Formats: sequence, structure tokens, C-alpha cells
Amino acid sequence: MKTTEQVLAGFFRDLAASANRVADELDAPPPTDGGTDLSALGFLQRWIARTPDMYTEQGVTARGIMEVTGRHDEPNIRSSLDGMIRRGFAELVPGHARPLRFRMTEQFRKEGPPAE
Repeated sequence: MKTTEQVLAGFFRDLAASANRVADELDAPPPTDGGTDLSALGFLQRWIARTPDMYTEQGVTARGIMEVTGRHDEPNIRSSLDGMIRRGFAELVPGHARPLRFRMTEQFRKEGPPAE
């Protein structure tokens, strides 16, 4: 069983990693020309943008992104998806109440997933 100090240390490590991801996203410049350049995205957002199902009409759930990427931090994935929506890179798939499905906006879907 972990001690209180070990639990707190783990929490603060996770908090610091999340804060760094948010800072990366805040530092990234917004898209300026409506083009399909993903370099303005933060690290986790670019990782999400490489998920092939993000480029389909039916999109993908946050859990589906977790399965494809092997990440297990659904709150951070959801936060990154929300940021991608606010900045015009992604959108909610209409007609899907629960679970929410996400996809890249039309201009990105036309281009397809970025090369690795």
C-alpha cells in the first residue's frame, strides 16, 4: 500500500505533466490562413490528429483515441479535443449524443491524416 507521501508525489507529477501540456497548447500559435498545417497544435493534439479515425465521417470517441494511441489519460485527451474544436481543427460529429464522437473539420478530412 502506498503512503500518503507517495500518493501525493504521484499526483503532483501528473499535475506537472498536465500543466506542461496546457502550456504547450497555449504557446502554440493559432492557425492564421485556414490552411491544414497541424504545427500550431500542441503535442497531445498532434498525436490525436494522427489518429486515422479522426479523418472519417463517423469520427472517433475519446476512448477510441485512447485505444489507438495507447494513452490512458482520457481527461487530457478530452481537454485536447476541446481545444482543437475551439481552434477550428476538430468538430463534434452531429447526431451522436453519447458517447461524443470527434473528427477533424472538413478541410483537414479532405487532406487525410498527416504522414508519420
